[in-house]
Amino acid sequence: MGALNTTATLASARFNTAVSSGTFEINGVSFTIDAATDTVAGLLNQINQSSAGVIASYDSVNDRFTPTNKTTGDLGIALAAGTSNFLSAAKLTSSSGGALVNGQDAVFTVNGGASLTSRTNTIKNESHGIEGLTVTALTTGSVTVNVSNDTSPLKQAITDFIDQYNKVQSLISVQTASSTDAKGVVTAGLLASDPQVTESSRKLRSLVALDASELGSGLKRLESLGYKTDGYSNTISLANPGALESALANSLSDVQALFGDSTSGIASRIGNYLESLVGPDGSMVRHRDAVASQSAKIDEQLGTMERAVLASQETLFESFRRMEQTLAQINRQAAFFNQRFGVT
Repeated sequence: MGALNTTATLASARFNTAVSSGTFEINGVSFTIDAATDTVAGLLNQINQSSAGVIASYDSVNDRFTPTNKTTGDLGIALAAGTSNFLSAAKLTSSSGGALVNGQDAVFTVNGGASLTSRTNTIKNESHGIEGLTVTALTTGSVTVNVSNDTSPLKQAITDFIDQYNKVQSLISVQTASSTDAKGVVTAGLLASDPQVTESSRKLRSLVALDASELGSGLKRLESLGYKTDGYSNTISLANPGALESALANSLSDVQALFGDSTSGIASRIGNYLESLVGPDGSMVRHRDAVASQSAKIDEQLGTMERAVLASQETLFESFRRMEQTLAQINRQAAFFNQRFGVT
């Protein structure tokens, strides 16, 4: 019977204390109300839509206002009266008999260690001792969580690395190879005579096979992961899948170092070499530009030669036409003399 009429204006909503117009603050956000025109429901909506970070509601059963932080945890809500007495009339101040109760942070321990807290039930901060893991706390008591490494992304990354390496080596082999047809005619590959291309293939092979003893682990070469060359080409294949699975399961950090160590890692070595080879100022880029320049000069020379040939051709044609004209004139003169002097 004592509940407020939330659709009525603040002045007529049946507050025990008459609400005055003016201002008040929630979490530093100021609100201005007009008791004669603003309704309780409208004010609650204004608060909820603001940047104050709270959800305000009215409990008609217990006849009380309940502001709740939008963010969980022990945050608290800062209220300031301003020029309006709304907070006091709504019993949201200690002097009016009301009290705000802060939310509680989740409290937990990891492996029996010191108590830790989290603002939410989703615990994933590295400072909580669970780096790389996200846990959602749903109840009280103890819970056992078994954690294992998901090595499938790393395994796929290694497979993709080997696949791309093999594609590069296969492409170089095709472009530098020579073939012989049925008649014994040998045709050299497009890049067969380019020493820099064959050298890049040799260099890539040596970088992949290079020993990484300085890493100080049991994994020093790709052979440790079950990979080997076929003995006939520069490509690599996985000959022993069990060795790779064992290394990923038991020596994960060593596998990561074998590929990713900034100094001796296979991927790092090849990455640095490729940067020097095909980077903005790489040797292959300069070589390409030099070949393109030479090709342009050859095209220019061919153009000059073609123009010279065409000019010579035209001169020869003109000389031939004049010779034919001269021969025709001689033939006519000979016929005249034969007729004139009776020569048969």
